[in-house]
Amino acid sequence: DGYQFENKEETPLQFFIRFGKIYDTAPATTSYYEYRQPIYPGWDTENEMEIDLDFLTSLKQFNSADDYTGNGEFTIYSNSSGVIIRHYKELDKDGKYTGREIIIYGQPTLASVKRIDVGLRNRESNNGYANQFKTGTIKGQVWIDELRLSDVRKGKGMAYRAKATLRVADLASFDVSIN
Repeated sequence: DGYQFENKEETPLQFFIRFGKIYDTAPATTSYYEYRQPIYPGWDTENEMEIDLDFLTSLKQFNSADDYTGNGEFTIYSNSSGVIIRHYKELDKDGKYTGREIIIYGQPTLASVKRIDVGLRNRESNNGYANQFKTGTIKGQVWIDELRLSDVRKGKGMAYRAKATLRVADLASFDVSIN
């Protein structure tokens, strides 16, 4: 048994997708992006997820919450391992928290994604949130249908490599390489 939420009723659950270098045994070397959003009962269009990777990666440039001038709440802090964590909470046009969040743990890059985790998080037990939800077991199903990238940049990058070797008979040899 458990509580079944009705259509359009807000639930305490957040879906999350976490991607990056995730090492369970080495949190100090872990770096990842995490996107969270609320789950609504049924086939609600609110359950569709669209992540703006440009915005997500742009949050890394801020070294202080005061530097951020966009919409939403933005905080930066360090955990007990010294890892810098950037936390963005989306606000709607009226300044109300939407339940959508971005967490940047460490210094991840999209080019070095080694693992993707997906799951559910119960906001009911989080400190800092009003406990407005029903308690107890929640029953239901969550389906993950498609995972795709759209509007992928296809611009060509540039790379340079140079190597020089100088040998002076049997006296000396110099090698220089630049990547």
